[in-house]
Amino acid sequence: MKFIPTLIITSSLAILAGCEEFDNAPPKPTTAPTTAPEFLRCRDVPVALSQADAIVRTPVSISSNEKAYWYDRQQRLVKRAWECKG
Repeated sequence: MKFIPTLIITSSLAILAGCEEFDNAPPKPTTAPTTAPEFLRCRDVPVALSQADAIVRTPVSISSNEKAYWYDRQQRLVKRAWECKG
């Protein structure tokens, strides 16, 4: 009779160990930002610039048109960053 409670506890632990927790948060959009660099708030410029810089540095996964877009956006964000410092 001692075998049955041990079996139940062992089975329960095995079932719980196999459970996975799911994150129901929606995925972050990977689309291009809609605000032009010239109209970004100064506090938002560093984040946008780091995003553009990361994409320009790893252009393997994007098309040539998208690469040109991000390179241009990066240059415009650099100009905006200088405006914000002044």
